[in-house]
Amino acid sequence: MIPESIVVGIGNVDRKKDFTYPSQNKLDQKEFPTSGKSKSFIAFIQNEFQPFIDSTYSTTSTKIIIELSLGGLLATEILFKKPELFENYLIVNPSLW
Repeated sequence: MIPESIVVGIGNVDRKKDFTYPSQNKLDQKEFPTSGKSKSFIAFIQNEFQPFIDSTYSTTSTKIIIELSLGGLLATEILFKKPELFENYLIVNPSLW
């Protein structure tokens, strides 16, 4: 019932940097000094990661993102800002603070 799928994960060393958008809140900036670079990470997904997967594996046009917690915050940002990157979104318990 479920079509053949390729499940791909992206290893990450600084989730707060890559999964968050810039904050004007001084406390956020102090406690999470590397945060706020999600725009670059989204560009990486769009311009490098997805093309690499498509050129390496036999893929279809259907792309699904499944994320939770801080990754859910990133998936929510993608949904609002670049919804064309994925056809389906499964966002579980996103950190929408």
